[in-house]
Amino acid sequence: GILEGTITVNPYEQNGNQACTYCAYKSVCGFDGRIEGYKMRKLPKMSREDALTRMRCEVEEEFNKASESQG
Repeated sequence: GILEGTITVNPYEQNGNQACTYCAYKSVCGFDGRIEGYKMRKLPKMSREDALTRMRCEVEEEFNKASESQG
């Protein structure tokens, strides 16, 4: 998404951990949970295997869309 110009501030929280803790861009993104409209996405707890399966499916869907648009 970033390569396509999508730069929405959209951090997540999962099991008490926040993406902002490890983000290299937190000093420039401007995320502040105290400002109306800013909120953390709550990610569901899932196993490593489930997460990898979901990522594979999404990558496959994107690949299929790209293939269809080219031919």
